[in-house]
Amino acid sequence: MILQCKLCPQMFKSLVIPQERALGDIVGQIGNHFSKVHPAALQAYVVEISTLARALDSALLSKRLVEIPPGEDFAQSVADGGERILLNALGIDPTEVGDDNGESKN
Repeated sequence: MILQCKLCPQMFKSLVIPQERALGDIVGQIGNHFSKVHPAALQAYVVEISTLARALDSALLSKRLVEIPPGEDFAQSVADGGERILLNALGIDPTEVGDDNGESKN
């Protein structure tokens, strides 16, 4: 398995079998590389992961565990914001996604 850094020409290689172990090996190489060569990019990645974790938490909470009644605008805006952050991270335009009834938000 071979992957390449998007910020420089560094290649990460592993001949380990099975592929799952090879990927784990490469992830370790990537972590070492970014901590030494691209620490600012690694820090930005850590912040992004933290933001996504909070967004996922708020989105799942409102979808799976609690009902947000009408009038609870702040709670609804936090849940909606979490969904928008997750969709954007996946490259999906939130305005193009349907609501819970399958209707487009446009």
